[in-house]
This record gives sequence, C-alpha cells and structure tokens, in this order.
Amino acid sequence: MYDLAPSVAVGWSNWKADSGAFLVSIISPNNTAGSSVSACHRNEDGTSTFFLIGSAPEEFSDSCSRSDWIELLFCFVVVHSCGWLLRTCVLPAVAAHLLGPERSTAERVEKISVVTAQNAFHSLTCVLSYRIMMRTSWVWPRERWIEAVGQQSVEPQLKFFMLLYVCRYLSDFWFLFVEPRRSDFVAMAVHHASTALAVLAGAIADRTRETAICLLFFSYSEVFLLSAKACLYLSHSKTDWYQFFANRLFELFVLVFFVTKTIMATFAFYCITENTMNMEDFWTSPILQGGVLCMWILVGLLTFWLVQVVQAVVRISVKGEELEDPRSDDEAETVDQNPPIAHKKKH
Repeated sequence: MYDLAPSVAVGWSNWKADSGAFLVSIISPNNTAGSSVSACHRNEDGTSTFFLIGSAPEEFSDSCSRSDWIELLFCFVVVHSCGWLLRTCVLPAVAAHLLGPERSTAERVEKISVVTAQNAFHSLTCVLSYRIMMRTSWVWPRERWIEAVGQQSVEPQLKFFMLLYVCRYLSDFWFLFVEPRRSDFVAMAVHHASTALAVLAGAIADRTRETAICLLFFSYSEVFLLSAKACLYLSHSKTDWYQFFANRLFELFVLVFFVTKTIMATFAFYCITENTMNMEDFWTSPILQGGVLCMWILVGLLTFWLVQVVQAVVRISVKGEELEDPRSDDEAETVDQNPPIAHKKKH
C-alpha cells in the first residue's frame, strides 16, 4: 500500500521551497530563483520536476513520488481562501461604499465583488507570467520550447506558478456552482476544466515550456473586460464617467482579445500540436492526446467568444446600441440591474 505520510511531509517541504523560489524570482530584478531547495530539487542547478504520477527520477528521493498532489492541495487552499475572502469579506464593503445607499442592492454588490476578485487574479497572473517567463532564454524562437523535453527539468518558480494557475481555475470552477447561475455557465465550466487539465497534462508529459507559453496569452484581455464590467455595474446613467470608461475598456478588450487570444494563443496551440503529434509516443500516450484535445477545446471556445465579441461590436458601432453586460446570472432582475450586452437606445 502506498504510504502517504512521506509524500505529505515532502509536499510541504516542496511547497515552502518552491514558493520561496517563486517569491524571490518575482522580487529579484535578475529573475533568480534563490537558493532555497528541497529533497525534490536537483543540487547542481536547483531545478526540479513534476511529481504527479509514477516514480521519481533516479536523482530524487522516492518520497518525491506523487508529492506534487500535496503541494497542489496547499496551493488550492491558499488560492481558494484568498478568492473567498475577497468575494465575501473585502470587496462587498468596497462595492457598497462606491454604489452608495440608494443604489447598493445585493445583486449589484455581488456582481461587482465577483468581477473585481476575478480581475485581481487575472491582473496578478499577467504580472507573474511576465516576471517569470518573459525574461527566460526559451520564450522565443519556438524551437526552444521543446529543448527541455525528456530532461524532466523545470525551474521551481515556473513549477509553482503552473500549480497556482491550475488552482486558480479549479477555484473558479468551484465558484461557478456556488454563485448565481450565469447564462454562459456551461461554456465557463468547460473552459475552466479544460485549462486546468491542459496544464496538468503538460506537466505530467514533461511539456512544461510549451504549456507555460500558452499561459502567457490567457489573462491580458480579461483584465480589460472585467474592468469594463465593473465600471458598467457602477454606472448610474448612460452619460456618466463609469459608462465612458466602460466603453473605452471594452474597445481595448476587443483589440487585446484579437491579438493575444485569436492570433497569439491559436498560433501557440498550433505549434504545440505540431510538435506533440511528431513525437513517437503521441498515439500511444493518453496524456499527450488529452492535453492536445483540451487545448483545441479552448480554441473552440475562443472562436465562440470571438463571434460574440464581433456581434457586440456590430450592434454597438453599426446599430447604435448601448454597451451592456451579456454574462449575467439568470435570476429575474430589473433592466437596470441586469442589462444585456447591447441595449437599444431610447429616442
């Protein structure tokens, strides 16, 4: 029978070492990972690997095997706790203060709290992905993405970031079921699950660099969209400053979405698919096949959302309709509290 106790101890040790390397790499101007190592770090260069399935490589202790599930659990507790505190304790008070007593309804406060908490995580992801990956030597050209395949080697700060990324989407997946049901519930559930599974598949299959490249493109446009939604919820008329900023932020969202997700992310997915399918063991590896499938599910969802964005742009710019929020819960609310994406102007 598998003895869980050593993996728990090693997982906790890994979490401390990897999180320490992660924090040092974020703060350090040179992107160095620091000297904090554990039994699951290589002594020569301080790199590690993912211990999710099977036995650990020869240079690591046997207790490292599967210890990353423990580290993943610790990360989930931290991420989910932060998200819950923001949604339920910190942001509702701020939202109620900004809305004022006359416009502060429970539905509107909750919407502002949710989108602001989501925006905080997306904004943090943008900063962290830049600090960790954009200063590495393997971001470009794309031939360098596969140089480390087979070496079972990953920088501890990148490993910790990928685990945090998985936990963030697992946490968002959880919140989908406990918050008011939205009209795009199914699409968002598939998106969150596919993203988490794609990252885990890349980690297990030793495709960490390619997986990390994909993470670069997912959050930038969401910062502008969620900021626009927050301004929209705070707006009390079609001519106030909140509505003005919501319109400008939506315009920026359209531009950034097209560049980062429609072009860059799809190109990265294509390159990764090409590299992966050229591997000898692709057709016999369910993990590789599953990872590629999850990526192209994400491409399908991005295409679906691109069509919605184009339709919204046409309604706003051509038909003269108002910018409103499409992805709201299905509860009955007044038009003022739950407007559609493009609301016809009253003449």
